[in-house]
Amino acid sequence: MSKHPVQNYQILKVIGQGAFAMVYQFQHIKTKEIVAIKQISTEMQVGPHYDKLLEYFNQEIQIMKTIKH
Repeated sequence: MSKHPVQNYQILKVIGQGAFAMVYQFQHIKTKEIVAIKQISTEMQVGPHYDKLLEYFNQEIQIMKTIKH
């Protein structure tokens, strides 16, 4: 599979996709632990819904901080 910026992990597959994010399944190279990693797009269109998108991303960040991932 293609190169990725996550060190010590091998990408296994895409397990989800949305309008602003992709979720991948990775495996740690040494421990073989399987994890899911969500990649959120940082490219947002400036427009009438920009404030709602920014609020959504801030909520996502807060949720991600509360779970082991």
